[in-house]
Amino acid sequence: MRHTSRSALLSAVCLLCACSHDVRAERVPAPRVGDPAGEREQSGTEGEAEGPAAGCALELLATGDLVLNQVATEAVLAEGPSGYTSLLAGYAQTRRTRPDALAYVNLEHPLVQDRRELHRGWPRLDPEHPASPPVLGTTPPLADALRAAGVNVVSLANNHSYDQDHDGLRRTTTELTRVGVAYAGAGETETEAFAPAWITRGGCRVAFFSFTDSFNRRASDDPPFVAAHLARRPLALSALRAARPHADVLVVAVHWGRDFSPGPRSDLRRLADALVEAGADVVLGTGPHVLHSVERRESPRGDAVVAYSLGNFVSGMGRAYRAGHPPRSVRHPANEVPDALDAVLLEVEVSLVAERVRIAPLHAIPLFTDNNWLAHRESGGTLPHLIRVRALSDMPDEVHAERRPIIARALGPEVTLR
Repeated sequence: MRHTSRSALLSAVCLLCACSHDVRAERVPAPRVGDPAGEREQSGTEGEAEGPAAGCALELLATGDLVLNQVATEAVLAEGPSGYTSLLAGYAQTRRTRPDALAYVNLEHPLVQDRRELHRGWPRLDPEHPASPPVLGTTPPLADALRAAGVNVVSLANNHSYDQDHDGLRRTTTELTRVGVAYAGAGETETEAFAPAWITRGGCRVAFFSFTDSFNRRASDDPPFVAAHLARRPLALSALRAARPHADVLVVAVHWGRDFSPGPRSDLRRLADALVEAGADVVLGTGPHVLHSVERRESPRGDAVVAYSLGNFVSGMGRAYRAGHPPRSVRHPANEVPDALDAVLLEVEVSLVAERVRIAPLHAIPLFTDNNWLAHRESGGTLPHLIRVRALSDMPDEVHAERRPIIARALGPEVTLR
């Protein structure tokens, strides 16, 4: 390893500090299409502010998909009560270096697994099995681990939103609310699903939205619980326009694109343009499970940033990776693609200067999913199957040397790696 770990005592103290930092969130329904923004209820957490606040300076720490497939979920649960904490410990250590930041993750599966049986899924390229998407689901203690690791807000609108039916999505929001992690992209009604989470951090009033361009499956149980689908694109854009006058910073988490695609399609670039034009200052893309480019651009309010894909935060993908060796097959890309192990904490520093949005030069901290599945299999199960997200700097030298330039190229020239 490249660095020695900190003491357990220091880790515990710092985790308590991260958890105690106040992130206030509220659920405010989005307007109906055509409703003027001024008619919306505003219950600001710092008085009844109707416009941008003075002294707004926000640091956003954004990463990609937390997406545990059946194999990964079973491995984490096999560790017992500490499994989720151990999974996220490397992230928590890195997160603590930015205690005042607003930390975001895409939570790409429900926090329950008792509505539908978990399934590994099969890709279209596998000739021996009919194509079927995986069925995902974890357990409620993951919410506690996210909070303890310093995660402040998650997006819930993604292609796995309904993997455990409407009830699973509803219970996921209940667990997040219980531990104090804000969420966007889901609600009892379409109006609630398209509403932002309003969060106060760094003197900024932040409107945080979440949308998806697809679902793997539909839910049929009653009562319904809605995830925000971009099939209702006019509603999404209307919600951004309505929130804009009341927000210092407007963030859109959007789940889009195809798995393992090398870059954003032209239609996604056009959608990013529309989101920025409608009010987004920061667009955080997830979905392809690999890193894509990050762009800076001008907006009607000043600066804007579009991250087309933040890749995976931590997953069970890429488990057959060995440093210095190419993938062995393409029958199941999720197991073979090494780029699915790459992750970053994208640092976006936003401030208001003369009522204009200003975004500082972008930096990112490289992360990596350490998955010992190959060693576990070769041992015949004697070695436990362990999955950890770590700072890339804490990985062996050969992994660090191979993956760091790949991560830098994927993000593009606008991002400097730490």
